[in-house]
Amino acid sequence: MNMKNLLVLLVFVVIIFGVIYYLGYQNKTYSSGKILKLSIYNPTNCTVFSPFQQEIYINSSIMNEYGINENGSNVFFFTNLNNITGSILYSWFVGYYNNYSIWWVRLPSSISPYSNITIYMYIGPAGENYYEKYYPYVGMSSYVYNNYSWGPLSIYDNGQLVFNFYGWFYDTRHNWVLNVENGNYFPTPTINGIEMINYSLSQGSYIEPPNNGNIPNIPIIIEEGWYYNGEADANVISMYGKKSVVYAAGANKFGGYTPTLYDSIFVQYEYYNLQPAIYISYADGKFPAQLYKGPFINKNQSYIYSYFLVDFCNNTYMQAGYLALNNIPPISLLGTLENTNQTLKIRIDRNILSGRYFSISSGSGPQSTSYQSIYWVVGRTYPPGGIMPEIYIERLS
Repeated sequence: MNMKNLLVLLVFVVIIFGVIYYLGYQNKTYSSGKILKLSIYNPTNCTVFSPFQQEIYINSSIMNEYGINENGSNVFFFTNLNNITGSILYSWFVGYYNNYSIWWVRLPSSISPYSNITIYMYIGPAGENYYEKYYPYVGMSSYVYNNYSWGPLSIYDNGQLVFNFYGWFYDTRHNWVLNVENGNYFPTPTINGIEMINYSLSQGSYIEPPNNGNIPNIPIIIEEGWYYNGEADANVISMYGKKSVVYAAGANKFGGYTPTLYDSIFVQYEYYNLQPAIYISYADGKFPAQLYKGPFINKNQSYIYSYFLVDFCNNTYMQAGYLALNNIPPISLLGTLENTNQTLKIRIDRNILSGRYFSISSGSGPQSTSYQSIYWVVGRTYPPGGIMPEIYIERLS
């Protein structure tokens, strides 16, 4: 046998042994755990846009039956039964609440009206730690980390890979961009979130996510946890705007020097003690058009969970809401819109959503001021009509 034929034979043998090893590894992985098939069905007449973050609830009876750890460490999600560890999806474990374990999973594709896609849930032995084994695909929230910590949170929190926008600001800016538009105070990461204004007059600052604040042309909801203490002025969520120009949201009469993206739609949570209000506006050039005004909480101090959304299903509309709390808003509030004080749905022309940027901003005026901090921000794709796709579970092993 000449050298050429011998080389071909050796290559062939290596390939055969590689395939045998790979299949053996897959079979070992498959046989050492349990697999649930998750059929995710879109019950609406509108497309579920991609990227999409699917909320998945697993109740305690299923957890006990299949041996799911309360810290979520022995679970990951994947798409291909023939390539289990090679098709792992990005997932983020919220935690175990009220007899449910909750995950957010980034789906691989859009879902057409009245159709479904299939993913799988792999449940390994109780001693597995897939946060370490399969990071950055398998991650957890700050709540889980605080209760079951194994190392620095930055090793385990993969929220920026699961959601469109994500920031958790415990003594860090989490790679977000911090900006000042008015005054001298620069946003500062603290153990109480990013401090945006610090009881100084005529201040205005804003933050943008590390992906440059770029919004895909899909329906979006921005949720945030924040805090204020003082008389004024405002917190603003600004979306679909232009990046290069900002101006004061106080064009709504109140809001001080709170920045707002040029040509954006925005919600302004105004806590000026003489007239607290929620404003929804469209910034048409330099002259914002006020589309909604409703009541906000009349307090000098509060912890707030708030959101602003745009839906494209059938009609394009905006809506905002909030929940006042007695302590730091937990990240588990994601998706709990039905428990909030909601504004009306404001219909808009989708064509005005021409900008591609979003920001969170805060500000004070020349007469009254406050402290204000942002604890966390999450931006995700909004499901059609607010209806999360349905999940049907089937055991495979």
